[in-house]
Amino acid sequence: MAVKRIRRTRSGAPIGRVRRTRQREMPGSKPRYFVRDDLTWGQKFQLYLMTSYLYYSLNRSVISNDEYDDLCKELASGWRTGEHQHKHLVTLADLRAVTGYAIKYPPMVIGGAMVLLQNHREV
Repeated sequence: MAVKRIRRTRSGAPIGRVRRTRQREMPGSKPRYFVRDDLTWGQKFQLYLMTSYLYYSLNRSVISNDEYDDLCKELASGWRTGEHQHKHLVTLADLRAVTGYAIKYPPMVIGGAMVLLQNHREV
C-alpha cells in the first residue's frame, strides 16, 4: 500500500490526514506483462530467456516470481518436444532449478529484453 503525500505548513504540522490507498494504474502508464496461455513453447522459451536476462543481469523484473516459476515448470515439461534456436544455451537442470543465472545471452535475446522492458511496467 502506498502512503499518500500530504502538504505541511511551515511549522511542519500536517494539514490533512495520512491515508493509505491502494496503488492504482495511472493513465498512460505501461501495462504489466502477463504470461499468456496461448503462446507456443518456443515463444515461452524466448520470454524465459528475456526475463532471465532482465532479472539476473539488470536486476529488473517484468513478471512476478510465481509466473517465472510456472513458466520454468511448463518449459521443463515440454523440453523433449519443444524447439527454439537458443535451446542449446539452457539445460533442463536450469529449468528444474527455476533459474537462468548461468546462461550466456546472445545479442538477439538482449535486444528483445530491452524492448520488453521499455514496453512493459516492472513488477
